[in-house]
Amino acid sequence: MPYKYLDLKKPKIEVQVQEKEDAYILQVTSDVFAPFVELDFEDADAIFSDNYFHLTGEMREVVLRKKDVRNGNFTDAMELQERLRVRSLI
Repeated sequence: MPYKYLDLKKPKIEVQVQEKEDAYILQVTSDVFAPFVELDFEDADAIFSDNYFHLTGEMREVVLRKKDVRNGNFTDAMELQERLRVRSLI
């Protein structure tokens, strides 16, 4: 059946960010199935190692290399986490 006919629970998506020397590691989790999760920023362009993915209850690790942040910057992992926008189809 098409997604619009499925009776899915609204996911609670959480992201923890760790800063490494040359990258940020984002650990993304959800309490229920979350289809088509998107990571983005309103005020910066960035190339994530993965985007538009499904969360199925297991932690998903996404890498954002510091050199792949364009048209913006982050002072640390906390600022990145605060500015991060997470969306899902549900």
